[in-house]
Amino acid sequence: MDLELLRERFELAAHAARRGGRGLAVLAIRLEQRKSPGSGNGAPEALLEACLLEHLAGCLNRVDTLVPVEPLAFVALLERAEDGPFAVHVADRVVQALQRPVRVNGADVDLAAAVGISVFPSDGETLDELLRGADTAAQAAQASGGQLFGFHSAPMSERAGRRLALERALVGVVERNELRLEYQPQIDTRDGRLVGVEALLRWHTPRLGWVSPGEFVPILEASGQIEEVGTWVLRTACSQARTWEKDGKPCRVSANVSARQLRDGELGEAVRRALDESGLMPELLELELTESVLVENPASTREVIDGVRRMGVRVALDGFGTGYASLAYIRHVPMDALKIDRQFVRGLPVDAQNAAITSAITALARSLRLDLVAEGVETEAEEEFLHSLQCHVVQGYRHARPMSAELLGDWRKQRPWA
Repeated sequence: MDLELLRERFELAAHAARRGGRGLAVLAIRLEQRKSPGSGNGAPEALLEACLLEHLAGCLNRVDTLVPVEPLAFVALLERAEDGPFAVHVADRVVQALQRPVRVNGADVDLAAAVGISVFPSDGETLDELLRGADTAAQAAQASGGQLFGFHSAPMSERAGRRLALERALVGVVERNELRLEYQPQIDTRDGRLVGVEALLRWHTPRLGWVSPGEFVPILEASGQIEEVGTWVLRTACSQARTWEKDGKPCRVSANVSARQLRDGELGEAVRRALDESGLMPELLELELTESVLVENPASTREVIDGVRRMGVRVALDGFGTGYASLAYIRHVPMDALKIDRQFVRGLPVDAQNAAITSAITALARSLRLDLVAEGVETEAEEEFLHSLQCHVVQGYRHARPMSAELLGDWRKQRPWA
């Protein structure tokens, strides 16, 4: 009866998934009752199953389906699992929930859990295929000692395991002082003068080593930690810029801002606190926003940006042309600069399409009286073409890689004009 219900639910969910409505995954949950001194023969099977159904259901969403398939074995159908990451969260919740004994009829029952995951349609297009794959993964996890989970697909298992490890390692990352900022110079090609630096977030963990921002920043955003980390970036960047200012070598520093920081309306106060604590002049701070930030809530975004610009802080639009913002957003949201994304700079001037796009962006910036910065400039040919378009400020490996504040100090000593 339970499997028939599962099949009905699967057919409906698979139909929705094929139409692109939502993801779909199957979890095979295998439990093993551990014996401990004084535990006797364990809880009655029927009573234990009922208690476990209630306990496991608390790890799922309301739209998910959970059924017992044999003693101490269950199957869950997850109807909103997007390509594995969501499924691995559910599997981890199951494993974590069963690390503590389950109370059954007044007694504690100690269990070990192993969970296998199959994702539709990459691991199978029928329920039977997905069940076999998930159960195979669960048995493999169980043979490894329990309290584990795994994917039927080895590459997906590796990716999901990596993501989970990163999520756990990011908890408390600010307190452990594992984050660093590196600074990449922005150069005026007309005289070689350093006009600013972009503060770039870096993370090194003792267990995982250096982790790419492309991996950990999306996790920070998904978990909400980006607000805490974003505040840390602002404070650290302003403090460093104030040090340069006191040393007689003032340099504007650009810090990236996430959509979540703007959405919660705390950005203005975070900027004010960072400036007050550091004593930095506001004109030496620039905030970089992406197009996705503008699109999400243009009205509230304008209000926040107006507030920080009234403080004297500059605002730049990063990666213009790579997102979904129309010219209307740029016209109605006040800013000071556009940054040309590296994907449009690559191959200039030979790449005709990039040359046309870059020419259009520079013309737009001039007409709106916005400053321009070209990112990812690596060759003399790219720089010369940008110079011909009157885009004179560049950032990229042609002049300097991102570097620590200490190395940047040495770099500046070798270039008195910087």
